[in-house]
Amino acid sequence: MRHLGIQVAAGLALLVGGACASKGMRAEYPPRDRHAMAVLFPSGNACSVIGGPESHIAFPGKKVVWRVVNLCSEDVDLEIVLLGRNPDRAPANPFTEDPGRAALRAARGTAASNTFQLTIRDSGFAAGVENQYKYRLRIKGRPDSGIDPELDIWP
Repeated sequence: MRHLGIQVAAGLALLVGGACASKGMRAEYPPRDRHAMAVLFPSGNACSVIGGPESHIAFPGKKVVWRVVNLCSEDVDLEIVLLGRNPDRAPANPFTEDPGRAALRAARGTAASNTFQLTIRDSGFAAGVENQYKYRLRIKGRPDSGIDPELDIWP
């Protein structure tokens, strides 16, 4: 009788696993604005971006809002540099704004209002697949001061 309970539990585990696998093992998130983080920290005599998402998701027509914790001694300007995309047919810039020209000011401190945001374009993405963008978030004009996360635009 004890073995029957184990067999039933194993069968249920296989059924649940099969149901997850049939959805491609990807969680379904509602299309809404998404949030990311950027942590700035003194490094020698300069400030560097030392923390942020390794990857994060976004949706067409929605915003990505970065919350900034700036522990450096002064306000800094940040910039986003797009490094690559997959698939190649995805738009070169996923944002409605030009990220190289957008005002991304990181005020000194940890205030909750210390944020910047960019809007994901509404259309033009490769249909039916996740569009992936690699980018660098760094101190403006300092190529060695940032991190390289990945932004995944979900269909």
